[in-house]
Amino acid sequence: MFTYESIRKRGSEVLKSKAFFTAPCGEVNPIELYYLKETYPYKCRTCKGKATYKMLFLSPKYEVEGDFGPVYFCQDDLPDINTVATTENYYYVLYGK
Repeated sequence: MFTYESIRKRGSEVLKSKAFFTAPCGEVNPIELYYLKETYPYKCRTCKGKATYKMLFLSPKYEVEGDFGPVYFCQDDLPDINTVATTENYYYVLYGK
C-alpha cells in the first residue's frame, strides 16, 4: 500500500523550500514545500493530474492540526510559496476559497 508513511520511510520526499505566514492576529504559521519524483498518491488540487509537490500548512507549533495539512500540486500548477505566504493567497491555497 502506498501511504504517507511509506514515502517518509523511503526518504525520497525532499524539502524544497519554507516560508512563513503571519496571520492578522500575529500568529506565525510555517509553510513547507516538498517534492516527490515518484508522484504522490493524491491528485493536483488545480488540474486533478498527478501531483509531485506537496505544500504543507502547519500550526505555529509545527504540527498538522485542525484545518492545517497538505495540499498537492503538479509542476504546472504549483503556486509560488512566497506568494502563498500573503494573507489572501494563504487562505485560497489552503482552503480553496
